[in-house]
Amino acid sequence: MKMKHVIGLIAALVTIVTMAAPVWASDAEVLKEIQFLRQRLNKLEASLGQDNVQPATTQQKVVASQVADKKVTAEQESSVRDIVKQVLSEESPVKFSGGAEFVYNNHDWSDRDGNTGGTLQFNDLRLGFDSEYKDVIVSAQYRWYEYMDVIHHFYLGYNFSDNLQGQVGITQVPFGILPYSSHNWWYNLNYFVGLCDDYDSGAKLIYNNGPWNVQFAFFKNDEYGNSRTERYSFDVLATDDTNSTMANEETNQWNGRVAYTLDHGDLGSTVLGVSGEWGQLYNNVTEDNGDHWAAGIHLNGNYGPVNVQLQYNTWEYDPDNAPGDTDNYVIMGAFADSYQVAAKAEMYEANISYNLPVNWGPIESLTFYNDYSHIIKDKSSWNDSQMNITGCMIGGGNTWIYVDAIQAKNAPWMGGDTSTALSSGVSNDWQTMLNVTFGYYF
Repeated sequence: MKMKHVIGLIAALVTIVTMAAPVWASDAEVLKEIQFLRQRLNKLEASLGQDNVQPATTQQKVVASQVADKKVTAEQESSVRDIVKQVLSEESPVKFSGGAEFVYNNHDWSDRDGNTGGTLQFNDLRLGFDSEYKDVIVSAQYRWYEYMDVIHHFYLGYNFSDNLQGQVGITQVPFGILPYSSHNWWYNLNYFVGLCDDYDSGAKLIYNNGPWNVQFAFFKNDEYGNSRTERYSFDVLATDDTNSTMANEETNQWNGRVAYTLDHGDLGSTVLGVSGEWGQLYNNVTEDNGDHWAAGIHLNGNYGPVNVQLQYNTWEYDPDNAPGDTDNYVIMGAFADSYQVAAKAEMYEANISYNLPVNWGPIESLTFYNDYSHIIKDKSSWNDSQMNITGCMIGGGNTWIYVDAIQAKNAPWMGGDTSTALSSGVSNDWQTMLNVTFGYYF
């Protein structure tokens, strides 16, 4: 882990320690712990040089100054407690968030899982914050996985009016059902082709007025501006293990999304929307630009305890590749891996869920769902990709458990050949995985 990430983590720990103070220890012990963490942070800052770290916030400076003197009086201790409570209260301009997950999975195509009963492992730790001062907004989140650490999002925003907000930075691409089109933890095929929960670097305007939600955005490039596969969002990448000259990357992308909400009174509401996307594909070998586009329509209906999501998307990539390179697919990737995606295809999606409130000790709700997605490639000789996920989300307080039975064919990381699953495909056999995710989020 990079030093600047360690510094950020220690700063977060200062906050967590203060948050848990009433439960963990006496006031004197808490102050001692805060002082130790603050001293450690100061040493790390000094070792890197002030140009490499972010300055402490006013709130951090106040807390640090209160605990800097070892001779803290009882009155001063009480003052520190009041400051900490203020920082962490609902009125605080900074809201900290985060979570941690570990996952159990069992694959029916794995002999090892058949003999051992599957695998239970750590998935990720995430920390973030949101802040608003007058009309200025800041939001960020960083995630640590076992094999990589990535930025999820980071943007600065401004409320021009009650109806219009602007965002600049790494922000969510406005396309399709928002914030994402699924109920399960694994997402769906829409996510794996970069048309769901995608984040890029650019600027966005969001207009909300009554039933209308209109978003317009320009993205200079993907979130990192390079082709590293260690990322959260799926993008076209200039990397390929089998053909190193396929060097395309996303640039100068425009997005527009219009959604209208129909109010059905006591029956619920229905959101109808259309989305469009157009951008360039820069080839690092030919040094020329191709292009790509995508379009979609969607419905997101909430009717009491029932949620229905319907979506149709289509896309086409037209890269300017080097002679001899195929135009039938592009390379996309994330989560430290990459694979081929059909350059031209259409996709259908149908999801439904039912929420059941319960009162079973710590369990407060059960959400049953079935999410289905289907990709039909333009080349008739290529096999379709399909994914169906049936499951239940168990909720209680800040703890959530997803129990998913995932069935798929020609889908990434679902048996078979991941590298060609979303292009030509290798078979029409269904593969099944049981995936159980245990998460705590605050």
